[in-house]
Amino acid sequence: LLADHDVVEVDEAVPRDTALCVVDERGLKQAQATLTDWKDSQSVHSPVLLLAEADRGDPWERYAHLLGQCLDDIQPIPVSRQAIRTRIESLVTRHRDSKELANERELVRKIFQTSPIATTVLDTEGNIIRANEMAEEILGLTESDLSGRTYDDPEWRIFDRNGDPIPSDDLPFARV
Repeated sequence: LLADHDVVEVDEAVPRDTALCVVDERGLKQAQATLTDWKDSQSVHSPVLLLAEADRGDPWERYAHLLGQCLDDIQPIPVSRQAIRTRIESLVTRHRDSKELANERELVRKIFQTSPIATTVLDTEGNIIRANEMAEEILGLTESDLSGRTYDDPEWRIFDRNGDPIPSDDLPFARV
């Protein structure tokens, strides 16, 4: 079933770059806290699949409280080889997609932070929720000092090129 994947049997900590962790019920009982800690420490989503005996009642009911905590999916067994293979491939693809998304987020974060243009991100109410380093430098405030302020904070005096004050209604956010 796993011929296309590198398989490592784990007795203690799950290796950092693991794309999928497959456990049975006995393994889950022994490693539940370890799995939860491992999942919490991941910057990239690495799913955990539980293979659970269906002859002891509905495994989804038995383990629903662990979904999202230390489990991502449950595969009742016995089941066909194709069903397990499909489930594994789906979860490995999910991990791969999560990794790509994390890389894209990091790239966007780096571009945002290193931009030579002062940039702030506002919520729908006009509150600053994020600011890059250039915005901090120009405004003379840290990102945490900027967070929660509005784009037209009364303490700020915003002028056009001629030195005339710009009314709040004419600022870009209000116009957008």
